This record gives sequence, C-alpha cells and structure tokens, in this order.
Amino acid sequence: QYLIRDYSAGTSLVERFNVSSVHVISEASTLEEEIAEINRIVEEETIDLLFLEITERKLSEYKGLDERPVKACICFDGALPQGISLVIDWDVEASKFFTPNQMPETTFLLGPEYVILPEEFTPELARRREHKPSVERLLVAMGGADEFNLTGIVAEELIKLNTPWEVRFVVGSGYTKLKELEALLATSSLRATVVQNVTRMLDEYLACDFAICAGGLTSSEAVASATPSLLVATYKHQIARCRYFDEKGVALYHGYKCFKVKDFMAGLKKRGFLIDNLRSGVLSFRGKEAIFSAVKNIFDML
Repeated sequence: QYLIRDYSAGTSLVERFNVSSVHVISEASTLEEEIAEINRIVEEETIDLLFLEITERKLSEYKGLDERPVKACICFDGALPQGISLVIDWDVEASKFFTPNQMPETTFLLGPEYVILPEEFTPELARRREHKPSVERLLVAMGGADEFNLTGIVAEELIKLNTPWEVRFVVGSGYTKLKELEALLATSSLRATVVQNVTRMLDEYLACDFAICAGGLTSSEAVASATPSLLVATYKHQIARCRYFDEKGVALYHGYKCFKVKDFMAGLKKRGFLIDNLRSGVLSFRGKEAIFSAVKNIFDML
C-alpha cells in the first residue's frame, strides 16, 4: 500500500509504472489530515510495517501515528518521531545528525553506501563493465526536475565546444524547458538526442563513455554503474556528496550550479583514472540488501 500526495511528479510515476494499491491525498491536506489518513490505511489494511519517506516536513512532527506497525524511515535531518525501529540516511554527513548510542533499540544505516538504487545496479556491475578506449558518446543527466535548467547551460557550452561526440540528454518528468532545449539543439551542429522519462537509466549509463550528472541520486547511479562522470551540485546539500565521490576518485566534482567547458575538458583527461578506481570497488552500494536484512531482524525480534 502506498500513500502519496497528488503532486504531478508522483502521480505521473504511478501511471507510468502502473503501480497498484495507491492512496492519493490532496496536496492541500493538513498534517493532521495526513496522519489520520495514514492511520486509516494502517487499520483497514492491517499494515505490519510503516515506511516513511517524507521530506516536505520534519518526521518529528508526525505525532499520533498508530503504534502497532513497526516503523522505518528515511530521514536526512535527525528529526525523528517516536518509536522508529529503522533509520536510513545515505547523506555523506549522516553521522552528524544522529546519536545511535542514545537510541539502542533503533537500527541505523548511515552513509552513502546505503543509498537505495534500482535493483539492476548490482555490486558486480562495476567490476564487469567494459569501457571504450576513448569517448564516443556523452551523457548529460541533470536529475528529474532540473529547475535551474543546468541541462540547457551544459547544452549551450557543448555547442560552443563544437564536440564531435554523440551527446544524449536525459531529462526527467519534471523538466519544464524541453521545447527550449530541443529548439536550441535543432539550430546547432551538435549530434544530440533528447529523451524524457527514461524507465531504465542503467542502459543510458552503460551506453555512454562519460557523463555530466547532477549531484543527487543520479551521481550515485553513475558511480554504481562505473560511469566516469563530472558532477554538478544543483542544491547545496549535494555538495558534500559530490566532494566525497571526488575524494574517493570515482567522480569529479565540477562545482555548484555551474558548467565551464575549460574545466570539463581538463576533467575529461582524468577519465582513465576514474575508470581504474570505479573498477577497483572503492565504493560499494548495498542499500536494499541492508534494509531487507535490518527489517527481517526487527521482525524476528518481535
């Protein structure tokens, strides 16, 4: 059972993937109405596990939730409600927000290795991936919404560069500048393709030789798929993750809300260095595996 607000980004995903058992609550619903709806679903559907992923409000505001189900959550600010059995935070600085020793009954999965990625991003993927000796295809993926239109900024700079590569722009369902991007590319000599609402991003990573990515989940997917990449932080909270990947030598941090061709070309020369580190397994992601194991342990103790 899923409960979502009627934001267009969420409802379009439900329709695209034909997700069943979805309860939609009005965008205008108050916190009290939302809590009441959660409790109603828990009661009527006999829910045993309540998994909370809420970023609009602090989870600590959710007082009065039904006490019966085991509760797990994704939380990025340390503001926890009562009775949480499992906390997941894949932020690089997650340890700053929590004090696990003060909550001995709660399991904490903290750090970038616990990011939740699609199941096709397996741990073996990076080790077995093959890379071409030189760049032929460039991927530009600036996240689902890209509200600052960094995709357009990158496109303008690549047009100035007059690159011979094939460039594939992947934009999400929330991207509002699609027509402007297509018009810009149509008047250029860039060998460009634009695709929206890609259902399997792994294929995009595997088909490219280098990527320019946003610093959110896209950056974790690029690293997990052993894709050498240049990262642009689109929000301030992404900066720490981008710098972390840069320090580990598995991606290059380009900057915050910017793209400069000169720096990009300099970074491109480090592609071989990135590939070596990506293949070596410097970083491994085990979010789903760890979560399923933690939930099982919690239920076993009940």
